[in-house]
Amino acid sequence: MKAGIITSTNGPRNLPAENNEYLDDVFFALSDQTRRGVLKKLRHDEASVSELAEAYALTLPGMLKHLGILSRAGLVRMEKDGRVRRCSIDPKGMERVAKYVEEYQAFWSEQFDRIESYLKK
Repeated sequence: MKAGIITSTNGPRNLPAENNEYLDDVFFALSDQTRRGVLKKLRHDEASVSELAEAYALTLPGMLKHLGILSRAGLVRMEKDGRVRRCSIDPKGMERVAKYVEEYQAFWSEQFDRIESYLKK
């Protein structure tokens, strides 16, 4: 298994891409509407923590909590530029999520192909 570095507010962790704890972190991060919205907003351009907090009418600590969860899951990066923390999507984390989903897409595609063959008979 390949190991990937996932940055979090508690520091980097080396976890295999298929690690259950990693997947738990990802799906927990994606389970919240605000965090999904943050990802949607960051897909177009990076944003500061203040800009994100303002967009969702959250306090800075509230937004930092959401960003910490997204960061722990490897979905978002935060970089400090002076006093401003800039946030962006971490493509490596999103690639891991896409790979996981693709495995299930292949499974279901095969199942539907079998059903289609059965129905044609």
